[in-house]
Amino acid sequence: MSVKSLIPPWFRIWHLKRRIKRVRQLQAANDERFQNLKLSTVGMVTSEWSDVDVELDYLIDTIHGNGGRAGIQSNLPVSLTRRCDYLKLAAKSGLFPGPLNKAFKRLASMLLQAKERRHDFVHGTVIADTETYEFVTMRTIVKRGSRQYRERRYSATQVSNCLDEAKTIAVSLRYTTDKMRSHLGIEDAQNA
Repeated sequence: MSVKSLIPPWFRIWHLKRRIKRVRQLQAANDERFQNLKLSTVGMVTSEWSDVDVELDYLIDTIHGNGGRAGIQSNLPVSLTRRCDYLKLAAKSGLFPGPLNKAFKRLASMLLQAKERRHDFVHGTVIADTETYEFVTMRTIVKRGSRQYRERRYSATQVSNCLDEAKTIAVSLRYTTDKMRSHLGIEDAQNA
């Protein structure tokens, strides 16, 4: 028997209402300056992860169009986890030289390590806590038909690290895609 099943439903509802009330209190307490900082920070993190998503899709499209459709899987993956799985399958497929296979594995590992932080900022709501000057992310996670709410706190340094991590991943994806396209003799439309 799980611990969760021992908690009465009325308590879970009371606890959820209490958390929502706390979120509203934090939102109401935000001063304009910190609110602007929050918006610019969330915008930068989202923008950097958008670059990662575009670069990842470009790499997967290149793999898929050059043997991946037949040798790995016929459908293109959509979710981040499935795209990482696709990179791992590409590395195991033997369709590409060893250095590219190592790069695919390394990129999948980097993405999976950063996945939860990405989801917090891209798919959650971010609240600026003016008392602690931290960013609080709240996300709804649906598991087995029930909703779970997760809250995480990020210091300014942690948010900065998240930005740097996304930039590093985007550059690594672009470098790997360029190496792969060069190996396959494919020119970019921009350079043609």
